[in-house]
Amino acid sequence: MAVSVPTTNGLIIVPTICDVGCLNCLSSRPQVCLTCAISYVLTVNGYCAPCGPNCLTCSSSSPLNCTSCYGNAILQNNTCLPCSNNCQTCNNTATFCTSCISGYALNSSSCSIKCNANCQVCASSNSCLICRSGFSAMNNGTCLPCVSSCRVCSGVAQGTCFECGLGFYLNSQSTCSACSSNCSVCSSSSVCLTCATGYYLTRNFMCAVQCRSPCASCSSGSSTYCETCLLGYTLSYNSPGVCVTQLNCTI
Repeated sequence: MAVSVPTTNGLIIVPTICDVGCLNCLSSRPQVCLTCAISYVLTVNGYCAPCGPNCLTCSSSSPLNCTSCYGNAILQNNTCLPCSNNCQTCNNTATFCTSCISGYALNSSSCSIKCNANCQVCASSNSCLICRSGFSAMNNGTCLPCVSSCRVCSGVAQGTCFECGLGFYLNSQSTCSACSSNCSVCSSSSVCLTCATGYYLTRNFMCAVQCRSPCASCSSGSSTYCETCLLGYTLSYNSPGVCVTQLNCTI
């Protein structure tokens, strides 16, 4: 919303800034709110009052009295109690867990089972279902690193890659293939996007050595062995691959 403010040059439009917790307010009276944000409630005075801790919604007559809670809390006596340690969600009581945070598993109604290292979701401490990024779950329930050159692989299939490391690209078989020489980022073996330090990207998307001045072009294997020289320089007759200052001869 906005309000028009008179100036010497006419009217300008100034955005209306509502009070904290207010989504929509009167343009002429920003302190009067029409609708409130989540975890706020509209009072009879047109003010958005904050609800109690962990409340999703609350009573307009008594904002500290919760009527619903966020997913990681439970409503008891108009109060939202947070679920117990490592619980993602709970039911009936704060200690009766129905799901756990990442890295923990249910043990009856508690989240007391800690998954093995590099495991995100497990059935037990020795049985991983989904591994963390960079690892994959084996049939024996352990997490092993992704195959070489693979940065991110499937949590349930070690050989299925989603993202490759530098110098490799993801092929149609979901494995990593090498880029062309001196290429750090590519979309295929013949299309380079970013070259390694000391090389530049050519028009045909390959990497060529970055020649050192005063070389205009140089050998593919050396940045200092000149094949042609910049303006004002010429190839030396005595030292192959070296550009020397061109002298202006007069007769």
